[in-house]
Amino acid sequence: AGTYYSGSLVTLTAAPQAGYRVGRWTGTADDWSKANTNFVVMLQDRDVTVGFEQPRVIVVGSEPNYTSVQRGIDEAEDGDIVVVPTGNWDPPYPGYPAPEITITIDKGITLTSSNPDDPCSVAATVFDNVIFVISTIDTEATIDGLTITNSRMNINFSSPTIRNCVFRENNWFGMDGDPVPGGDGENGVSVNGGAMTMYNSSPIVQNCLFIDNSVTGGDGAVGDTKPWPAGDGGWAGWAYGGAVYIGYGSNPIFTNCSFVNCFARGGNGGDGGNDNVSPLIH
Repeated sequence: AGTYYSGSLVTLTAAPQAGYRVGRWTGTADDWSKANTNFVVMLQDRDVTVGFEQPRVIVVGSEPNYTSVQRGIDEAEDGDIVVVPTGNWDPPYPGYPAPEITITIDKGITLTSSNPDDPCSVAATVFDNVIFVISTIDTEATIDGLTITNSRMNINFSSPTIRNCVFRENNWFGMDGDPVPGGDGENGVSVNGGAMTMYNSSPIVQNCLFIDNSVTGGDGAVGDTKPWPAGDGGWAGWAYGGAVYIGYGSNPIFTNCSFVNCFARGGNGGDGGNDNVSPLIH
């Protein structure tokens, strides 16, 4: 309460108790906001209210709206908890190479197994052939108690908390270059981060195990053999971060984590082609 000059912008701050969050503002400049801070423009007397609510717990598969992990995430709001029951969460159709599913986390939710502090529950909650794309903006996400295989977690411009997770057998290979008829061999494809990559991000990684993760760069192709000159061999693809690739602008914190049998191996450069006929010199 108080008296303000006409047109003044007044800042309002809500203070929810632990376990609650802002549910709805009324009478503010942005009643759709769920942030703790909001504003009101004093063009006249204003009555402002704020209501609080408890975060929801969304169990994947518990009802038709949450038939997939991504649907549960899409339904969730900042502060909600998305629980993944035990089981193997992998692509819904067979094929080789195995298809990849992308799970996008762009809000401050918690994605967790049913009991993230129990190693047996973690081992029984497996994501296979999944690309996690984490790019939160205002509030950070938490990923807790999952086993991740044949997958990768890509963290971009965000700093989530990742804890109690097992990253196992996430092995990535760069494609080999192809020979080019009458020319130089193609370069091998480079690859970064077996289990996790990050750019402009500073995640907190706690109590996680990285085991048998690797990246292997592709081989350069052989240069073509032609009368003269023969083609150059392709460059080898590089490989950085057998388990984790920490890209530019990143400053992560790893606490109580173990890295076991993880490696990065660059590819081989391609051989140059053989000159069958040398030019005549007069």
